[in-house]
This record gives sequence, C-alpha cells and structure tokens, in this order.
Amino acid sequence: MNKKDIVSKQRMIKYQPDFLDNREIFTKDETQLVEELCRKVPLDKFLNNQSYVEKFGFDFIYTSVLIEGNSYDKLDTQALGMQQGIQQGEVALLVRLIEKKFGPLDLQTTQKLENATTDQLEQWASSILEANTLEELFPRH
Repeated sequence: MNKKDIVSKQRMIKYQPDFLDNREIFTKDETQLVEELCRKVPLDKFLNNQSYVEKFGFDFIYTSVLIEGNSYDKLDTQALGMQQGIQQGEVALLVRLIEKKFGPLDLQTTQKLENATTDQLEQWASSILEANTLEELFPRH
C-alpha cells in the first residue's frame, strides 16, 4: 500500500464522537468500588492536596499522549506539566503584586498576563518595582 492509498483510507474513517460511550472501561464490580470510594473520600480532599493533583495531572497528560500516539516519554510529559505549573505560579504571583501596587486588574490586563510568554512574565516581574503606572509596566510597542 503506497502513501496515497493510506491517505485515502484515512479520509474514509469518519469521526465517531460516541465511540467512547460504547466502551466499558470498568467491570460492574470495579464501577461499584469506584462509586464507594467516591462516597468515602470527597473530591475536595483530593483536590486540596496539590501534589496529588500534579501527579495525576502528569499521569493524565502522559496517558493522553500515549493514546494519541505522540512520542513524548513520561519525563517529557512531566517537564511540560511542570513548566505549565511554574508559568501559572508566575502569573498568580505577578497578579498579586500588580493588584497590591495598582489595584484590581481589568480584563484586558488579566488576559495579557494569562497569554504571556515566560520571558514576558519575567520582564514584567523585574520591572514592577520601578513602574509607577500600568502603562509603564506594560509599554505599548
């Protein structure tokens, strides 16, 4: 089968959004066990422990990558997740500093921070002590 035949065959496969609805992931006994566990251990106990959330987040990302056929290994996945976590922490810290210095943020500034690169966040964090206004902190180029 040549490349053209493979591409043609791939195009014939239709997307089936209900595919996963037809798969039984757990047996009946396993489902009952999971339901019992959920009743005994509230989700907020799990979510309040950041290390659990991060570990399961890494596992979820890694499993998703395996299913999708990407070539990341578990360390790549953890590094990606850690980088995202670090960046979210930088955004949260910068938001607190800006709000303490300049007051509540408007939607545009919040979006600017959430969409910023790591380099931009580091630049703004370095500049916040000297900036007297938001315009000085976020100069327009």
